[in-house]
Amino acid sequence: MNNTSWHLSEKQKRVSTLCVGISLLACGIFLFLVACGVVEVEIKKVLLPSFVTALGLATVSSSYAQDNHLGIWLGWLVLTLGVATFFGQLLACGYSKILFVFVSSPAVASTITVFKTRQYAVNFKIMAVFFGAGLVALLSAYFDKALVLSFGLIVLALAIIFSAFLRNKEYK
Repeated sequence: MNNTSWHLSEKQKRVSTLCVGISLLACGIFLFLVACGVVEVEIKKVLLPSFVTALGLATVSSSYAQDNHLGIWLGWLVLTLGVATFFGQLLACGYSKILFVFVSSPAVASTITVFKTRQYAVNFKIMAVFFGAGLVALLSAYFDKALVLSFGLIVLALAIIFSAFLRNKEYK
């Protein structure tokens, strides 16, 4: 990659800066409404999640403006984690019931990013691993842990065997 590929146009810089500013402004307005009592929720429950969500939104939007694929992936990852943390604080079920969202957040980021990058093989591998792990986390929240672990081990073993057969076909 040459040095000119990292240069951003003035329009990209302006749009990127506006995206960050608007995201942080929305976060500030929301926190102000919470502090004034307009939105009835404890400020300590939404302070960190709203800031992380705003950071993710700022990263996603400015990365789209910059056509930065890694930034888009990281932005969706942070945005997913922020939204999950937000709901984890507000829902009465607790984090154990939504752990699968945290575990599968890289898969969520890859699912959205694949449409921009068109790098299907890498993103599909990430999706398979982390959606699989998220499924195990989801099942473990509602079913017996030993049953879920044995099921997860069987699925992992089948995935490894399937991967070995696919790899064998690649080298023929």
